[in-house]
Amino acid sequence: MGIYADEPHGVFYVCSDILGPPRQAAFKSFDLETRALKATYRFPDGGLCNDFVAAADGTLYATDTAMGRIIRLKPGATGPDVWLADSALTGVDGIAFAGGKLYINNVAKNLLRRIDINSDGSAGAVTTLQLSASLSGPDGMRVGPGDVLLIAENKAGSLTQAKVDGDKATLTTIKSGFGQLTAVGMVDNIAWVTESRFALRNDPNNKDPGPWVITPVTLP
Repeated sequence: MGIYADEPHGVFYVCSDILGPPRQAAFKSFDLETRALKATYRFPDGGLCNDFVAAADGTLYATDTAMGRIIRLKPGATGPDVWLADSALTGVDGIAFAGGKLYINNVAKNLLRRIDINSDGSAGAVTTLQLSASLSGPDGMRVGPGDVLLIAENKAGSLTQAKVDGDKATLTTIKSGFGQLTAVGMVDNIAWVTESRFALRNDPNNKDPGPWVITPVTLP
């Protein structure tokens, strides 16, 4: 599922789920320079590892789509802990920091939310943002220039910008016409977006998925 390069700390993270049965959720860390495997971390009590983001101090936050949780790995910790758990978060997918705030989206409920972080590092209030338009399957999410959120909408096949102002977010379509868009990565002013072939996983005819494409989109 998700991958994440924490460049300041030289670590590359990869979700490594076993869809089962039995279902097992885990992620692996690699040295970003040598590519050597550093460690494997299992989610407490299962779940589904989907995406990551790291804070400035190296604290890693991973979304658990199946169980509505945010899993945290503190710097130097031997294993992750459950940072936030709420059945209302089931379907959580993309996660990103923007303007010093932590945001998550929900692929099942088409929501964009902000999670406050308390001074002791614990999870604070969860706020559902008021959107100027509807999201359709928000999936991968990263931050772009100007602290805007860039969201891959997998049902709409669109790359969408969310500009947050308080508890509101203005949505603007950057580019549409993709297939099942699931991820976005940023390099300078270019968003690199990827399309999945998830719909073919259970195709009884074993259909050829065709070429796998990563598309660069220059941001306005």
